[in-house]
Amino acid sequence: MSFYNQVKASKQAARRQRNRTSARLSKMKKEDRFSDLLANNLALTMEYEELVKDLDYMNAAKDAIKDAISAKVQEIGAIPFTKTT
Repeated sequence: MSFYNQVKASKQAARRQRNRTSARLSKMKKEDRFSDLLANNLALTMEYEELVKDLDYMNAAKDAIKDAISAKVQEIGAIPFTKTT
């Protein structure tokens, strides 16, 4: 009976160790997933900020072109039309 108890205790100890190892591995995977999410969030935030800057630059360029066109139209409108015969 003593041998049976020793084998049973050995199996229980091995099972507890496997459970601890599994729990540790699960925790590491969870931390890795969280770390990956943080890295992705940071990369996407940086990309978003860069795109916002690009959009602001394009809007400023569009406004400058619009102002230049308006000024040119006013300049053309100020030129008197002369009819040559």
